[in-house]
Amino acid sequence: MRDSSGLVSILPAVRFRRSYYLLSHPDTGNLARIALVRTFLTRRFREERSRFVIDAG
Repeated sequence: MRDSSGLVSILPAVRFRRSYYLLSHPDTGNLARIALVRTFLTRRFREERSRFVIDAG
């Protein structure tokens, strides 16, 4: 759901902070394809940060 303009905050004073972890096996952590996925996901989360962090103020 890309368009969230119809959503209404019912508890604007309540805020959540989430952490995400990307785990990989130690033997595969340095493989190029794993590094590529890690880089892609990190970039996308930074680009879409506004979708995950809501400024209640």
